[in-house]
Parts: sequence; C-alpha cells; structure tokens
Amino acid sequence: MTTQQQLNTRNLFIFVGVLLAVGFLVIWRIVVVTAAKGSEEKEYGPTVVLAIFLAGGIFLLDLLAPLGVAGAVPYVALVLVSLSLPHRKHTLAAATLASVLTVLGFFLSPAGGTLWVVLANRGLALFAIWVTATLGLLHKQAEQALRFTQVAVDHYSDLALWMTPDARFFYVNDAACRVLGYSREELTSMKVPDINLDISEETWPKIWSKIKQNGGFTLEARVRTKDGRIFPAEVKTNYVVFQGKEYNCSLVRDITERKRAEEQIKTSLREKEVLLQEVHHRVKNNLQVIVSLLNLQAARVTDRQTREMFTESRSRVRAIALMHETLYQSKDLSRIDFGEYSHTLAANMFASYGVDPEVISWRINVENGFL
Repeated sequence: MTTQQQLNTRNLFIFVGVLLAVGFLVIWRIVVVTAAKGSEEKEYGPTVVLAIFLAGGIFLLDLLAPLGVAGAVPYVALVLVSLSLPHRKHTLAAATLASVLTVLGFFLSPAGGTLWVVLANRGLALFAIWVTATLGLLHKQAEQALRFTQVAVDHYSDLALWMTPDARFFYVNDAACRVLGYSREELTSMKVPDINLDISEETWPKIWSKIKQNGGFTLEARVRTKDGRIFPAEVKTNYVVFQGKEYNCSLVRDITERKRAEEQIKTSLREKEVLLQEVHHRVKNNLQVIVSLLNLQAARVTDRQTREMFTESRSRVRAIALMHETLYQSKDLSRIDFGEYSHTLAANMFASYGVDPEVISWRINVENGFL
C-alpha cells in the first residue's frame, strides 16, 4: 500500500470515528439531559456539556495516538464528572459511553504495539471505568441515605405546648401529657427548664428574644419525662399573638428512632469509606504487580522499539495506579486534585525514562482543580 493510500485510509478511519462519536454524544444528550427536568436541567446543564466535550475530546485524541490515551485515566475522569449529576442512570450512561468509545478506539486507533499490549490497555481501561462507577455510586448512595434520614419525618403524635414570655406553660395537648407523663394541671404549673435540659432560667430570655425576632425557628433538645426518661426531640418554635398576648407555640417530636437510624447510617458510611479506601489500595497494588511483570518482560527484550512499547505501557499502568493511590490517600474518595496529580505524574514519567535533571528540567503550569 502506497503512502497516499495509507493516508487516505487513515483519514477515512478518523472521519468514521468522528461520526460515531457524534452519534453516541447525541444518545448521551437524549438519555441524560432529557432526564434532568425543569430547574435540574438548568442546574446540571454545564456538567452535561462538560461531559460531552470531555468524551468527544478523549475519543478524538484516541484516534490520533498509538495505543490510545483512552486506555488510561481520561475516561475515568468522565465517570467522575458524571457522579455530580443527580441520578444513578447518569453515571451508568457515562460508564457505558466510555466503554463503547474504548472498544471503538481499539478498532479505529492506529496500531502502536503488539496485540496483547493493546488489549491489556483496553482491558485496564474498562476495569478502571466500571470500578470507579461502582464505588462512586455506592459512596453517593450512602451519602444520600444519610441526607434523607436527617430530614425524614417519623410517625409520632406531635407534642403541642404554648409558653408565655416568662417560660411558663399556658396550654398543652393530650399528646404532651401522655408522652411526658404529667397531667395537664401539672404541666401548666411548670416552666420550660423543668422538662428541657438544654434551657435554663438564665438562657430563656435570649431564646425568647430570638423567637420573637425571627418568628420562630427549629432546634434540637433533650427532653425529660416525669419518670426520668430523657429522649432527643425536634422542637419547632412559633411566635404567636393571641387575644393581644404573646406566646410561643412549640411542636415537639420524639426523634429517638431517627437519631438511632442516623447513627447506624453514619457507621455504615464510615465502613463503606474504609472499604473504598481498601479497594483503591488493592487496585493500586495489583497495578504495581502488572508494572513489575512488564519490567521483567522488557528486560528480556533487545529490540529498542519493542522495549519502548513496554515502557509506554508501563507508564500508562502507572498513571492508573497513581490515580488510585491519590484517591486512597484523599479524604474525598469521589474526585482527585488534578494539579497535584499532574505534578506527581510528570515526576514519575521523568523517573521512568531515566531523564537526567541536569540536562532536561520540567515545569507544569496547571491550576489546582478537582475532577
């Protein structure tokens, strides 16, 4: 095949690849953006646009680079971006799109090495894409469960208590008498500090002033019953003027079960974070083993071009391992600091290729930003 024919074939592949990329991006637009309705579409629109350009840009680079840059970190970044979108199917759509483009890149990218090296790159890319999507969704699900539990409404009859400016109870409903264990006569002869352990005679004037100024607010308190039982409560205060007199009408709700559920979810979330860190750590270790195997194999190769292919594959695997190491060491397991990552990656590349710092120096101009 002549040089001109090779060039024409190359251009044809690029043209077909661009058409396929545009087609899949249209599917992405239909699946993701259409799912975000009303205000959500406006709120998450920029993220969707970023994901579209990110996917298209990575795929175009993949068509031009031997072994394909899609075989490493970039498509994982696409999945990480999708985790900020509101629904689970957004992340699954991003992971599916990234997987399809990775497979397409295998057929359309220019050959830059032996078949098994190319397959290894693509396999590692698919592995990293779905591991990141799965772990990210688990972490996101735990966070959402905690958030929803914090605002959940339990099913107990609310306690209604009316108080005068001097903290005396003016009126209480039957639920208040039943839960607190006092009769209505007993409660109307008592003051707020008698049952609320977080309020005293000294702090009440300040609280009353805040209620009057703001029209009411919500707080949590520890409430003591007649038999000495103490339970956590959510108190919604309301400033009321009735027949020319000022009152505070408070609705008190026992949130013991909610607090217990919150603690269980927090414990579960901490366990999942530890699990995520351990998974990132083990993935990094496994990738380091692959690097060692590539080093052993490269040591037996005498051909310079073949050795360079091993070096490039090793660098790509190290790039993935570095991402998992960064996530393992980070408090935020869903994103990485790209500025810090870039500096570490560059340093590793120089060490990998044995560059003499006395001959060549490097400088990176990258702003810190999380992906």
